[in-house]
Amino acid sequence: MIGTVNDLFKTHSGGRDLSDVPARAFTGFMALANAINNAGSTDPEKIRQALVNLDMSSESLIVPYRGIKFGADGQNEKTRGILMQVQNGKYCTVYPFELAACKLKYPMPTWSER
Repeated sequence: MIGTVNDLFKTHSGGRDLSDVPARAFTGFMALANAINNAGSTDPEKIRQALVNLDMSSESLIVPYRGIKFGADGQNEKTRGILMQVQNGKYCTVYPFELAACKLKYPMPTWSER
């Protein structure tokens, strides 16, 4: 699904690829939309409760989280880090390694090498 969303993003971003910030914003929007659907209502308390009960699987996300499930502190218990590195002038996912689009360059390249 990430390829489809990225293609749509590129048509509205002047050709830029989807990066971490818009991908997280899209994921947050999808979590809220899912909660509203689960609530079956636009009542704020029902939506809040649906967010408390939300448990989305990783298959429905465009980010490599294990899913979305909010803990008692309101934080997603299923998130995980995503690292990107500028290579050849473009952002490229380098971690998680099994989903990397580029190999991590270490030590970090100098600005002139990016």
